Amino acid sequence: MSKRKYLAMGPLPPPIGGDTVLFSRLLRSRLLQEAGIELEVIDTSRKEKESRLVRRLDVRDAQNAVRFLWRAIRLRPEVDGLLLWANNRFAYTLGLLLILLFSMRRKRVIIKLFGGDFAEEVARLPRWMQKLVKSLFSRVDYLLPETRGLCDFFRQRMGMAAEKVVHLPNFLPYQPPISVHRLPVAGLRTVFIGQIRTEKGVFDILEAVKRVPAMTCTFYGPIFAREQARFQQLLAEIPRAAYGGVLSPGEVVDKIAEYDLLLLPSYHPGEGYPAAILEAFFAGVPVIATAWRMIPELVQHEVNGFLVKPNCPAEIAACVEKILSEPQRYELLSDNARAAAEQYTEQAVIGDILLPLLDSGRAETLLYRVQPGEGGG
Repeated sequence: MSKRKYLAMGPLPPPIGGDTVLFSRLLRSRLLQEAGIELEVIDTSRKEKESRLVRRLDVRDAQNAVRFLWRAIRLRPEVDGLLLWANNRFAYTLGLLLILLFSMRRKRVIIKLFGGDFAEEVARLPRWMQKLVKSLFSRVDYLLPETRGLCDFFRQRMGMAAEKVVHLPNFLPYQPPISVHRLPVAGLRTVFIGQIRTEKGVFDILEAVKRVPAMTCTFYGPIFAREQARFQQLLAEIPRAAYGGVLSPGEVVDKIAEYDLLLLPSYHPGEGYPAAILEAFFAGVPVIATAWRMIPELVQHEVNGFLVKPNCPAEIAACVEKILSEPQRYELLSDNARAAAEQYTEQAVIGDILLPLLDSGRAETLLYRVQPGEGGG
């Protein structure tokens, strides 16, 4: 097989988020380096301080779109295909033009979708737009949804050929731990990793800490401006809760390993496979999370963690108390969390799934150059 070159388009930090971190990990993948894939990179991030749930398109989006399209057209003759890492809106707006531009020149088109709510967003589009999305998405060579539920949507509702829709979960460039965690004799040390915002269940956790005297929780992540006053006030009122600052992506697994349990009672509407849950598995740490959207594809109730209802601090507290009252079960939960991580290693995701789709040859290095001035400054 000959060496291949792709135009890789996706968001790079800042801000730090699931999509930006995953795309940066893709570019640094050791397996891509060994396969000799050459990438020309266009950074599509807007470089905002905070990612927002809902945002209107603005003039800056239009300016970015023109710039991205021009660079993609300029680079198209030099590459074998397009590797597009996109959120929902990017995929069904600018993504449609990119599909057309590359497929009409018989260039390979591979699209990775972040998150798990694409189906709901498409359903809100006008009927003519839905038909356009369906028509142009049928032209891609491979569509790589993050979740199994979204794979089913594209096969069953969008009518895409089953062989074109390939489940590509998130991955971490680590190996799972050999040993399992043992529950400490006194108390349960819990941790939250993520954006400090209501939709991530932060205030439900704080209420649960109030209810369980033997429980502590440390929060890590960027604090959203609108949540800051309320969050800091509650921290001052609850001595067993603390804020630890913002971690770099490379610090997260080791930091989680210092605790006994990860808490992620999210009801974020775009939740797919939260990186924090995978990072907890790689630390051998069980998880309490919500039975929300695609999270149950990762967390198995009473196997590698617990699932609770959204907006239910009482259930979070009950699960913590259950672990405290049955410490002998904790090692099994930890061992199952570690075992679950095997599905999300770099080899399992990039080596066994993505590389065969790229149809790559072997070489010694990965060459990639970020196009200057990307991301809207």
